[in-house]
Parts: sequence; C-alpha cells; structure tokens
Amino acid sequence: MGYSQEIRDFFQTLRNGSTELMIIFGSGASLDWNKGHEGPFAPSTTDLWDLAEKTIGLEIEELCEKTGVSKAEKDIEKLLSQIDHILAVERGASKEKLKFQVIKIENAVRNACDFLKNNQAPVAHIKLFEWITEVPRSNKYPRIYTTNYDLCLENAASLVGYSVIDGFSFGPQRRFAERYLHYGFNSSGSIGNEPNMAAAHPIVGIFKLHGSVNWIRVLDRTIIARNMDDLNISRSTGIGDPVFGIIAPRSQKIEKETSPYFELNKRFVLDINQFKGTLFIIGFGFRDNDLTQVIQNSIFTDNGRIQNIVIVSPSLEERKDSIGLKFLDAAKHNDQRIWLFSATFEEFSKLLGTFRNPLTRDALGWPVDW
Repeated sequence: MGYSQEIRDFFQTLRNGSTELMIIFGSGASLDWNKGHEGPFAPSTTDLWDLAEKTIGLEIEELCEKTGVSKAEKDIEKLLSQIDHILAVERGASKEKLKFQVIKIENAVRNACDFLKNNQAPVAHIKLFEWITEVPRSNKYPRIYTTNYDLCLENAASLVGYSVIDGFSFGPQRRFAERYLHYGFNSSGSIGNEPNMAAAHPIVGIFKLHGSVNWIRVLDRTIIARNMDDLNISRSTGIGDPVFGIIAPRSQKIEKETSPYFELNKRFVLDINQFKGTLFIIGFGFRDNDLTQVIQNSIFTDNGRIQNIVIVSPSLEERKDSIGLKFLDAAKHNDQRIWLFSATFEEFSKLLGTFRNPLTRDALGWPVDW
C-alpha cells in the first residue's frame, strides 16, 4: 500500500518531536470487530435501533406515535430524547410503562455492546497503542475520550502494557470519584545512583463519556463490575439490584445526570478548550449535538490553537451534514492543520503500522519492559 510523501512527512514529524495527543472515539471505531465472521459483532447506531424494535416488539409503534419520531429515521437518540421529555410531565401507570420500556431498551443495548470475551481486543486498537508508544511523550499523557460502551480501548491498552487513568480508584472495588481524574503514576529511585523516573509506566487516559458495559451503580456509587457477584457483597445486606452504567445517546443527557457523566464531560470541555497538540477524531459520527458543538468551537473558533486535526471516517467525501461539509471545506481551502482520511479505523490502523517500529515482545506476546 503506497502513501504520499506528505503523509509520510506528517507521521515522521509526530515521531521526531514531542506532541500532546488527544483522541475522540465514536462507535464507528469498533465496527470492524469480527466483520465477516460468525459470532458477536459491534453494533452500529442503526443496529441499536433495530435491536430496540426487536426488544419491545410492536410497542415501538406506540413509542413512535407518542414521541413523533418516524421509524424510518432509525434515530435512537431522538427517540430516547423525546421519551425523556414525555417522562418529565407523564404521571401514573403511563409513566411507569415508559420507564420500563427505556430500561428494557438500555439493557439490550448494553448486552449488544458487550461483545468482547475475556481480554480480547481488536487489532486496530492494539496497533494504535503500539504507535502511541513511539510518539515522544509530552508533559501530559495521551487522553482518549470515547462515547463507546464497549471495552475495546481498555483491553487493547492493557495488552500493550499501559496503565489507565479513568476516574476510578484502584483496588478490589474500583469506585468513581472526581479526584481520581487528576491522579497519575510516578516513581523515583532512592537507592545508590538510581535515576529518578517520571511516569515509570506508559500512561493513557480513557474517559467514557456515555458509560461502559462494565459499570454498575450501587448505593449512588458507580463501580467497575459486571454484577453484584463481582463485588463480593451479600444480597442479605439489603442492597437492591444494581443499575447498569450506560446512558443511551440522547440530547441534554448531561444536565440531568450525576457523576460520573457530568464530571467526565466537564473534563472533556475543559481539556479540549486548552488543547494545543494533535487531535485525532476516529469513527465519530457527530450525531451527539453537545459534543459536536464543543469540538467545532475548539477547532474553528480558537485561532488555530490545535496543531493538527486528523479525522478518520469512511466516505468522508460523501458527507452532506453541516459538520462534514465544514471539515471538507476547511481542508479544500488550505487549512494545513486538517488531515482527512476516508477510511475505516481498521484501514487507518494499517497506515499507523507502516510508520512505526515493531515492539519487541516476549513469549507471552507482551511488550518487553519499557
């Protein structure tokens, strides 16, 4: 596969100098998982609409009529948003029925997005983290913000040898707290002439803006676990059933949600508004209006503060939505910061593999010590 000298120069520049890295991931980044094979696959937003129809059957017709959302749109975000508005004024049995329908849909979405077994990770995600190891570290660790519920990023980071900052504590019960978003890992030698070591392990921040398939909410705390058995807590303590920790995409979700969603989204807004390095946007469909507005503002209204913007999305040249056209227009009018790759994440990851040196691995397939 051949690449232009321009692209080669771009990746060589990143490897030759320190740059801050931020990556925004959307559901499109996972869609190549298990593609063309039998077994679980990563669902698209359209797949999630079809799943909602299958889950509640003919009741979807009732919901569409009640909310004014057309089945032809297959817009689960719009449907759930409209249900939210109705729930705010609905009363009695009708309200309870609506709440039950939403719970059924969200549980089905969670199960569909829990498609990885054990420590599996897509090759594309692994290649990304391997490539990041070769980019000189800035004074800030790379940060990834994702709207995905799946575990592709966490599993890949672990397999490549990264320690992850995600807002959760460390220990048997990993609980979310805002203060953990600011922690890092540092080690200093204190014996003989051992050199001091900052960031002894490679670190990455993975911040899940919409929750995760392995989050549950118990006693008003969000904890990393699949179920109560993972927490080793007796049911006799009177603790009720946990609430699964995902929020299906919907407008104005953050205003009504408590930590960790509010804290993570607040961090994203502050982070991208101060960001000056290389920004990757991978598989992000720009359907989330809140996040899209923040991204646009940081790119187009801040005097070119971000050094590079790399956008990876299939069929970029065919996009007709306002944000797609805005990026295309900026690239055509010589905004030198913007690089558009009309490709899937899997295709793009092969390009990353071309511009890096392979990691040395041991017999277990793990990278040799950094």
